[in-house]
Amino acid sequence: ILISHESPLQLLDKSLGYNDFQYILPYFYQRYPKYKEFMDNYQGLKILDNGLFEGEVPTIQELIQLIKETNTTIFIPSDEWNDPILTLKNAKYWMSLKKNGVLDPKLNLMVVLQGKTFGEIELLYRQCVDLGYRHFAFNHSSISYKNEIKGEYTDDTRAKVGRIQLIRQLWNKNVIKIDHWIHLLGATDITEFSYYNQALPGVINSIDSSSPIIKGIEEGLYMEENMKIKSKSKMELFLDKKISSKQEECILENIKIFKELINNK
Repeated sequence: ILISHESPLQLLDKSLGYNDFQYILPYFYQRYPKYKEFMDNYQGLKILDNGLFEGEVPTIQELIQLIKETNTTIFIPSDEWNDPILTLKNAKYWMSLKKNGVLDPKLNLMVVLQGKTFGEIELLYRQCVDLGYRHFAFNHSSISYKNEIKGEYTDDTRAKVGRIQLIRQLWNKNVIKIDHWIHLLGATDITEFSYYNQALPGVINSIDSSSPIIKGIEEGLYMEENMKIKSKSKMELFLDKKISSKQEECILENIKIFKELINNK
């Protein structure tokens, strides 16, 4: 499983040592010259987000320009929170741009699977396969997890259990194929990641999460309890801030713990 952690500007160069790929956020790319220069010069795998989670989605023309400027490997077309119909409409539009030559035919498009139920998400998945999609992302905060997972759970645990059950269900029904690229967008409870390599080896291809960075800045080292609670802060709060040597030490140790968790060590 390839891993990327969104990092403050101060740690971008160090991220070359701990990230397997770079996850590009338009919000940062358009505002911070250092971030833009780093991402433009990076030679490895790049996944370009559409900006929905940050609450500021660029225009279609701006996104097309960003794809070209960053020479991105995988682009995530605009999705709509918990809305499979509008997400499908956007998926069709972006695939048409690729097929019509507006986008490089080698560019991979990745759809974020939105829906209010597991059934809606499964249908969207199948529809996007029919459109030609082979790259799919599952977010950490779908309302479907709350709607489908019953019992005495905290919201964070319900999100963890929900995403695991959804992916396992789609795999068992042969909706997810072994040649599909499956990406996990962030996490609520990072202990979720210890599940996949053990129970579904080879199914998950990549993960992006700012958790070990933000935890290291705000709280220090990962502890058993704070792994299970998502910070309410976003990376924007820390992107251009000075990171102390103590914070950096905690961040690097948290990243090590994060990788060990995924690899069940």
